[in-house]
Amino acid sequence: MFDYTDLKSCIKSKFKNQKNFGVAMGLCHHQIWNKLNNKCEWTQSQISKAVSLLGIPTSEIPQYFFIEAE
Repeated sequence: MFDYTDLKSCIKSKFKNQKNFGVAMGLCHHQIWNKLNNKCEWTQSQISKAVSLLGIPTSEIPQYFFIEAE
């Protein structure tokens, strides 16, 4: 399980909500919700696209996608 708190905050800051982010990602709101709530995993290509859309520096990818939940 991963903690996506920072990713959720970044999505809200850049896209206002998960639905808008989903549209930009080419995914439905339900798919984004599932990923952010550890119901399904992010693929490498999805992480790459999300990083690009959100302007996340490569060095900070672990902070947004790979922090293990406590």
